[in-house]
Amino acid sequence: MTDERWHELLTRIEKMFQVIESDSEDIKDDDMPFGCVEWVVFEGKVGRIRLERTVTSRVIDKKVLHSHRGGSETVQKVYSPTEQVSEIRAYRWNDRQEIWDEMNTEDFL
Repeated sequence: MTDERWHELLTRIEKMFQVIESDSEDIKDDDMPFGCVEWVVFEGKVGRIRLERTVTSRVIDKKVLHSHRGGSETVQKVYSPTEQVSEIRAYRWNDRQEIWDEMNTEDFL
């Protein structure tokens, strides 16, 4: 999802529903050049909804580093310095268990 499309979706949500919370934070990873999570929580027709958009650097290669001990492999990821990947997830608040249950994101796109 592009930045423009995400902001259009946020604008539609703000017009149609009551926004409870929205924020963003950086993803801290020493190897990854860029990472950010943005989210919005709003009261929808089916209850409290949380949309999350994660933007990270694209993985262009994975290197498996072996050791001579069994089961001790390490995967080192190589990230693109310019390309980014965006992912969106939707969650619905479960009052009984007091957790966020993941939903199908096709309904929001």
